[in-house]
Amino acid sequence: MADKQTRLDSTPLDDDEVVDFLLANPAFFERHQALLPRLQLFHDAGGAVSLIERQVEKLREENTRLSAKLQSLVQVARDNERLGARIQKLAVGVLESETLDELLTSVEDTFRSQFDAAHVVIRLLDEPGRGLGALAPRFCMARDGELAAAFKVLMQNKRVRCGRLLEDQSRLLFGGDAAEIRSVAMLPLYGGSEFGLVALGSRNPGRFQPAMGVLFLEQIGELLSAALKQRFRV
Repeated sequence: MADKQTRLDSTPLDDDEVVDFLLANPAFFERHQALLPRLQLFHDAGGAVSLIERQVEKLREENTRLSAKLQSLVQVARDNERLGARIQKLAVGVLESETLDELLTSVEDTFRSQFDAAHVVIRLLDEPGRGLGALAPRFCMARDGELAAAFKVLMQNKRVRCGRLLEDQSRLLFGGDAAEIRSVAMLPLYGGSEFGLVALGSRNPGRFQPAMGVLFLEQIGELLSAALKQRFRV
């Protein structure tokens, strides 16, 4: 038969030979099912269990692992769905706004209520010819001012940044509230060139971290940048 071998001496089979034999005869245990309950394997917790019990245990462990992975994926999907709904609400507020001040106020309120940001700072670069100071004075900063200088690199790189700010940067952005800010997300606003920034400050040190995904924040930055550029020629 295919699963029998003839040996010329009584030397026991070594491990490799047993493995080779079983690989060459995958139906061996199907033809000898009575062996399965008699095969003993040492359990991690001590004692011995049959091969069948060990296989069942492994299947249970794999099922637990896959269930946990599935739950994690479901949670990510739910989080993304909620985040997508928040972005949609922000976009609706942007489209419904009739003035620059109204648009920025709507964005500010939405960030506070929907994105777990205890403090929100939006600043647009104002300079001669733009006239933003007359349209939304609370949201403007001078191009040659201290605040613009502190975040010049961020705006020029046009990339979202998350984490902690330097003490001076935090003070410039959040003023007297700087001491309670534990993590920050910075969104540059830009068209052909930089023209502003959005800072989201949280009391939770784990809310905005350097290693976190920033896809949705980037989409929000692009949305605001496009709206400001097209509607108000910022």
